[in-house]
Amino acid sequence: MASDTIFALSTGGGAAGIAIIRISGPRTKDVLREFAGDVPPARQAALRQIADPATGAAIDSGVILFFPGPNSFTGEDLAELQVHGSLAVIRHLLRCLGEQLGLRAADAGEFTYRAFLNGKMDLVAVEALGDLLSAETEAQARLTRIYQRNLRQAAATWRESLLSVLGLTEASIDFVDEGDIDSEIDSIAEQEIVQLQQEIRGAISGLATAERIRRGYRIAILGPPNAGKSSLINSLAQRDVAITSSIPGTTRDTIEVHLDLMGLPVVLIDTAGLRESTDELESEGITRAYSAARDADLVLWLSPTDCPVPSPFERALLVLSKSDAIDSPPISSIHSPVISIKTSSGLDDLIAAMHQRAALSLNLDADAVLVAHTRQAGELHAAAEALGRSLSFGAGSLELRAEELRVAQRSLDRLTGRISPDEILGAIFSRFCIGK
Repeated sequence: MASDTIFALSTGGGAAGIAIIRISGPRTKDVLREFAGDVPPARQAALRQIADPATGAAIDSGVILFFPGPNSFTGEDLAELQVHGSLAVIRHLLRCLGEQLGLRAADAGEFTYRAFLNGKMDLVAVEALGDLLSAETEAQARLTRIYQRNLRQAAATWRESLLSVLGLTEASIDFVDEGDIDSEIDSIAEQEIVQLQQEIRGAISGLATAERIRRGYRIAILGPPNAGKSSLINSLAQRDVAITSSIPGTTRDTIEVHLDLMGLPVVLIDTAGLRESTDELESEGITRAYSAARDADLVLWLSPTDCPVPSPFERALLVLSKSDAIDSPPISSIHSPVISIKTSSGLDDLIAAMHQRAALSLNLDADAVLVAHTRQAGELHAAAEALGRSLSFGAGSLELRAEELRVAQRSLDRLTGRISPDEILGAIFSRFCIGK
């Protein structure tokens, strides 16, 4: 596959101010000569007239960048054509690359895959890039920077320690062969194995935090009918995502909205009003509301009256709605946000309260997250288990201990991609879009 020269549109497919087309592979220089007459100086932006290779007719004027391999993103000769984002221009260029010049359209994630194959990125960096491309909030983007840095450093340190222990174990095997077992060497090896296992198990615990940041902090909005739940979610989303009506029981199903709440990923869930009902559809909506509350990280109990929160939701954040219709603030308003969707009064206080709860739950001040994917956690778990098994073999079974240490080493190598089963690579790179 690496013998092919590939191309793809790396920017969005719609009309835009600028479009970027990437080319990578051994024929990259030839393609530039066909389009622009020459190959620009390496890593220097060059304005060129880009012409149809078959007819010589001008297609567009644009900036061409050439990155000679191996000092490029893919490790191969790579070029970028930065042209106007006209659909006509884009289609003409892609047609020339594929039909006239015989290049192959890149598969999803193939540019990144080539970077991995050529040693420009390890699997941790690839996964972090995929997460960065899909990040919608600063917290999610920050997570990718944290775990990429922490996990790569830790994995290198663990592998070095593991090789050191393996060396000590093999040295002990030599002593056994000579009939002289050095108990001090064996003791040092066991201590290092225990410490290494503890560090790896500790790293796995960060997966829960990473998953919460990736999926978003879930906030279910509950309350009686006509409390203003749908109006609140529309106001926070700044668009009409839920139907609002003065008729009680309008909301029958849960509606989820993903928001960037001051840099934090939040999922707001609108639910049916809670009350006794004989209507089959409304009853199903109420059942789903309770289910959403159970799965939520936070429940907002929205009520237009100064009444206590029902017993299933004692830990909910009480929000008093329709303050524009209240003559004087209720007693509970001392500790609860009081809002009006009609006047927008109190919404900033509510947003601040939600942000505070989300920040505490997502533990954003902890820079110790190492693991962000179940694949990573799985490899570390396998390594820790192998280390645990190695400790069960004493001085009389050092060959078996050494083999378990090699099993742990292979798990760490799969973590970073030193060993790369095809099914794992396929799952990882399938997350990328064309042109990445």
